[in-house]
Amino acid sequence: MSNKGRRVGNRIFLQLHIMLGIAALQALLFSNCPLLAQQVSLPENRGLVRSMGFPRIWKPYLGPTIAWERRGLDGEAAGEINLGVYKDLVNPVIGAVGIAGEGYVSGGGDKVDGGVRFLGVSRIFFMQGGVDYSLRNNDVDFLMSFTVPLRRGGPLGKGGNLRIDWFPGRNHSFSVGLSIPLGQPFMGKTRPPMDHVQLPGASCQDKSIYIPDPELQEALGHIWHAAKWINHLTIPFLDQSAKKGKSDIAAFREKIKQFKSHIQLKDDLYPRGHTFKAEVNVYHQELERAFSLAVREGQDDDSQLRGALISVKAREILLDEVIIPYNRLLGQRKKHDSVLGFGCRATEMFEGWVSSSFDISADNLAGVMYVFRSLLKCIDKNRSASKDVWEDSRLVWIPMHYALRFEDHDTEDELDAIIEKAVGEKFTDANDVHYVINELFQPELVRMIQAAQDYHVLWIHDFSGENKTGDPDGISLQIVEAYIQALTEKVGGYEANRKI
Repeated sequence: MSNKGRRVGNRIFLQLHIMLGIAALQALLFSNCPLLAQQVSLPENRGLVRSMGFPRIWKPYLGPTIAWERRGLDGEAAGEINLGVYKDLVNPVIGAVGIAGEGYVSGGGDKVDGGVRFLGVSRIFFMQGGVDYSLRNNDVDFLMSFTVPLRRGGPLGKGGNLRIDWFPGRNHSFSVGLSIPLGQPFMGKTRPPMDHVQLPGASCQDKSIYIPDPELQEALGHIWHAAKWINHLTIPFLDQSAKKGKSDIAAFREKIKQFKSHIQLKDDLYPRGHTFKAEVNVYHQELERAFSLAVREGQDDDSQLRGALISVKAREILLDEVIIPYNRLLGQRKKHDSVLGFGCRATEMFEGWVSSSFDISADNLAGVMYVFRSLLKCIDKNRSASKDVWEDSRLVWIPMHYALRFEDHDTEDELDAIIEKAVGEKFTDANDVHYVINELFQPELVRMIQAAQDYHVLWIHDFSGENKTGDPDGISLQIVEAYIQALTEKVGGYEANRKI
């Protein structure tokens, strides 16, 4: 295999892993999980699952249009219906280039016409061009077409395009209509109609006025500092572009120095340095302190106990109503990208719980809600900072530590409960965990790929596909070839097994 062929194979394999990785991350919303090989039995209603089969080689379509014929002195409108067929000339994965032929019948007033067209098609650029033969006029003219789907799934949700035909040789006559696939039931159905998710808007405007005392303001400042560095240390903003120029390497090293310098800082709150563990502990410690200060009524009251209870509930609601709902959308583009919309429902739930759980004054309730809203704004600010660095809402992740202490996820049962809450399903039986030594991972992976009967999911952290010199990586090539070999074998046996 040539280097170019290997690079193409590696890129395809990388894209496959990105898609599978996103699906796996949406299902397993926690880091540092062991490699899971889950054996799940197929549903009992397996017979209801239909195979899509192979795509058609010849793809028929129907096209109703309205034409504006300008060959005469006065332009006139006409209706047209065409029936055509399209064929790819190259693999549509590489580039949707093909040919099409169609026949048509048109009529307007007392004139009836018909004819045939032959077109070269580029679906990548939404264009096609060719010749039109009119039976009535017995002439051949050039035409250019623009075919735009307008939205995912096509104008009618069943595939197809809006089509505009232009005939420069007929005094710039044109027609507008649709191109509708025939005999292709899955057209327009294989992807969601929108390529983004719409996040809820922040409709709950806080019009209350609350001025925190200096001690509470200090606690909130500590929370914001710790939250910022929890975000930095959970998802380091180091070198997203992977550029290798001298200035890029120098900038990377400077960032590493900044991280190192910050971790080594020591003060009263961080006697052992600003480590990740210390930042998480200070964050939760100061959150509990802030709520305690907000409900404090005197020197001898039970505000510390109430602050601790309120902090626990606040973190629980944040996890369930804000953090997990947002992180479930990892890998998806987001419109109105913000957690404040989720925060509206969270705020309503939290305020209702505090009001019903404690005999609390209006002023203290205002203080508690001020802390909670400040926390929501803090989380959203760090979300926005992450998006600014990654430049893509699909890659933004909110640290779970904003709602979880270390002791909340230090056992297998606790981790299982968090994952079950995130995916909304209970763990099934027959889950196997295997520790695989690094040197044995590739052979084991190849074996699993070739042994897969129904599906195989690989969750992997990174896959570059090339070595330090930029040439195709030999180990990566082995995995690519394993996929190709397995796919080739399954295609060869499709007629007998009726599945791939």
